[in-house]
Amino acid sequence: MILRKLADAIRRQDWFTVLLEIAADVLFGRMDWRDLTDSECSAISTSHQPGIVVTSLPSWTALRDAGRTSILSNPELRRSLATLTQKRESLDRISNVAATSNYNLLFAHTDLFKKEPVLSELKEAPVGLYKQ
Repeated sequence: MILRKLADAIRRQDWFTVLLEIAADVLFGRMDWRDLTDSECSAISTSHQPGIVVTSLPSWTALRDAGRTSILSNPELRRSLATLTQKRESLDRISNVAATSNYNLLFAHTDLFKKEPVLSELKEAPVGLYKQ
């Protein structure tokens, strides 16, 4: 069940990336000008939000909350699970801020994102395309 949900989330993220690429091609003149679809506009408007899929570990959380993590005899496994849980909680907080306040994480936390400069020219809609 969890693996199927993760696979679905990855497919959605892949499709989201395709929509962004198509929208960029239209906006930057690499395709003929046309109105963007609702899906393309939605992809652009939420593109600053990280598409992060993090696995939930309810059994580990229950052990941690009960103070019983020591029942795991492998110390490396305990450390790894604790680290994963901390990272998940951090990512949850970041995602919640982005979702609730439309906060642009890319500009506010540039150290969290890999960025590459892209030089391009934004094309304007052809004259007469829209009624005034």
